[in-house]
Amino acid sequence: MERNILRIMGFSEGVLPSKCLGAPLSESTIRQVLWKDLLDKLKQKLSLWTFRALNFRSTLILVNSVLQAMPLYLVSVLVAPKFVIKQIRNIQRKFLWGGDYIHRKWPLVDWQTVCKPKNVEGIGLRDPLDTNKAMGERYSGNG
Repeated sequence: MERNILRIMGFSEGVLPSKCLGAPLSESTIRQVLWKDLLDKLKQKLSLWTFRALNFRSTLILVNSVLQAMPLYLVSVLVAPKFVIKQIRNIQRKFLWGGDYIHRKWPLVDWQTVCKPKNVEGIGLRDPLDTNKAMGERYSGNG
């Protein structure tokens, strides 16, 4: 029966884990390996920009429009584990303050201030943990 349906519809039978619209489909729980692609893409973007001389405003725009936007789709489909959120936050922090994986630069303000809205004397970025919670609430029945 399955073979007839596959033949008529013109589909091939897939194997899990697979991806649908960029989101992993898996029979088991979502593991670190499935989030690795996202983290690798963020690090790849970061490596392209690290050697450029950017002022703080330009760096802030890149973090906001790219490093914070890239995880949104996957986080809207799946709730990310805390270790992934920590890594995303670390990638954003290091790039914002001009550090890389070899040289560490100290932040000028704490992360809570960075994530406050501009109208309350913050920088206006979103904390990945808050984004993850907001996106995941509709699945947990809390929102």
